[in-house]
Amino acid sequence: VGKILRMRPNHMSVYALTVEEGSRLARARDFRPMSDTLQLRMLRIARRLLVREGYYRYEVSNYALPGCESRHNAGYWRDMDFIGCGPSASARMGYRRWTNRADVAAYCRALEKGRAAPARRETVSPLIAATEEVIFGLRTSQGIDPAAIGKRHGLDATTAPGRWHDRLSFMRDRRLVRKAGDRWRLTERGIALADAVAVELMD
Repeated sequence: VGKILRMRPNHMSVYALTVEEGSRLARARDFRPMSDTLQLRMLRIARRLLVREGYYRYEVSNYALPGCESRHNAGYWRDMDFIGCGPSASARMGYRRWTNRADVAAYCRALEKGRAAPARRETVSPLIAATEEVIFGLRTSQGIDPAAIGKRHGLDATTAPGRWHDRLSFMRDRRLVRKAGDRWRLTERGIALADAVAVELMD
């Protein structure tokens, strides 16, 4: 981290490497996976060094100097539509989602013939879209307003938004989240267990 800080980048993503089963790294004889305890310790050290140098954590895995947050990634976390171009690229418009297939030749042939690229398509429900917004939004420093998210997606306050509130209250008692006004945010402990928090909020 020290060498990177001397380069003074505007933005840094900091997270533990996921080693895919069957990959060359996983098969390497001299490779030893890092323990969860050591990973958390190294992430805490990185956070302390970055904050000291003027970076702030605006999302679980992302730090930036003021004004240098990733607008691209923020679109995913804030429930914004986006278009993906190229093989394997994903896109969404409202509740419609699609992912272009990975076959480069098929992708090029379709475009040459003026046709849409072959893709996997689906339409998600308002509940799924709202749940995604809750889970991804909670990862940011801005946090979420579950009632507002539910209302924006046309969900009855006594259904999913009510369950989210109950589960968030349960996790607040365990110091995983905190509430200020109408917004919920992860605590430092919650950031370390963000995936477990997300599972609790899934319907």
